[in-house]
Amino acid sequence: MTIAVFLLIYLGALLVFVVYSGFVYYHLFRFGFKSRVVYAVNALYALVACALIAVSLAYILQIDWTVPIFPSISLTLP
Repeated sequence: MTIAVFLLIYLGALLVFVVYSGFVYYHLFRFGFKSRVVYAVNALYALVACALIAVSLAYILQIDWTVPIFPSISLTLP
């Protein structure tokens, strides 16, 4: 078992974040008060969220994900 399990957990959390943000945007634009300030705040939120995701992915993708979690334990049968 490699540490790629943690990458899958991160990608799952990222998917939950994107879906949740989609619901928030839908409800905000469907039921919210429409003004320039609301659009500006939403654009700022989207830009900051995309920047944070890009930076975290840039750091995370530098890791060697083939390293085993427990290198000293052999899980194969004799």
